[in-house]
Amino acid sequence: WQSFVAKRIVTHYLRLGTWISHLVDLARYGDIPLCNLERDDPRYLIDIAYARRLQKDKVVLWWSAAPKPDHAGYEKDDILGALETVDTPSVNNPGTYSSVCIDLNIQNLAINTILSSALINEAEGADSVSFNPAAPNDNAPSDGSNIIYSDNAFATAGITVLREMVKSWHGDAVRGDTMADTMVQHLVRWVESPGSFLYDRSLHYYVQMMSRKALQQLMTDFRRVGSHIVYASTNRLLLQTTKAEVGNAYAYSQYILKTVAAKPLFHFLDLEIKEYWDYLVWYDEFNYGGKGCIEVVEAEKQTLEMIMHWQFAMFLPLPLQPMFNEWVVEYIELMHARKRPAALTNGTPRATQLPIHAAIFKNQKGETDGSTTPGN
Repeated sequence: WQSFVAKRIVTHYLRLGTWISHLVDLARYGDIPLCNLERDDPRYLIDIAYARRLQKDKVVLWWSAAPKPDHAGYEKDDILGALETVDTPSVNNPGTYSSVCIDLNIQNLAINTILSSALINEAEGADSVSFNPAAPNDNAPSDGSNIIYSDNAFATAGITVLREMVKSWHGDAVRGDTMADTMVQHLVRWVESPGSFLYDRSLHYYVQMMSRKALQQLMTDFRRVGSHIVYASTNRLLLQTTKAEVGNAYAYSQYILKTVAAKPLFHFLDLEIKEYWDYLVWYDEFNYGGKGCIEVVEAEKQTLEMIMHWQFAMFLPLPLQPMFNEWVVEYIELMHARKRPAALTNGTPRATQLPIHAAIFKNQKGETDGSTTPGN
């Protein structure tokens, strides 16, 4: 054990310079004496920065090292609060999709929610009865005609201070400030962690509820531009388009992304196209496969790769796992060939061999059916 301990000591000694440099950067950015840093975690800097802004706005702090905030004993009455959870909307439509599908990565949903929370309730409609997990202002009407407030609502003053703080960090991060970018990236950890000194379950509940509303609004906007939701979660969105070719789907994808990004509600949201699926067999986020590509090029140079992600195969006996993949690949190749049938010798395809468009799969209500296997 002596050699192991000696190696560990030498390794920590060689990394000491990097660790001290990291602490100096944290202390300099947070305007805190180096020896007063209780943790080498950006969450502590968020606690300090948030507390300073709250005190500047004359808001009483709920600073506490315990998992519950310091509400002068009132927090002890909150017994059933920990059982309250927010179910994040998750859409999953298994099926086979012959029209092009777009796989999107969703980033900074929680950050966008905090910065655009004032616009989320407005997007639902002023006449609709909505649930707002933030407490009303002193000057707001208390007749309860439009907004229903929860008993344990988070103070609106605290939300306003948090929004201004995150907005300043986001602006600095866009201008290239690495420490500001670190603060933004660790903000979600700070909100969700009971180990934060300014952790408040009401604030955590508020962010979850507003993120849920933002995701629902995002899916609604994509449906308005003609896309069908195949799968949706807080970090991933799979859309079925009405395009039969990847090249046409590229222009369409750029159009819908610009349309969504132009809305103030999603100004701080990052949407990145991960893959284009020319033919997709989808069961859930762990089991899917098809022919697709990461980048769209000229039609003559466009190549489609066979992509397979099947967790099902791991639970099969070892001799059957290769056989499962081979049959799935053969099925995908067969159905993909039916999507682009060969033309006749004169170069004119028969009417039955035209590419299959998404309009064929629309029901009487004008909605796209989730199962779009050619011939069904």
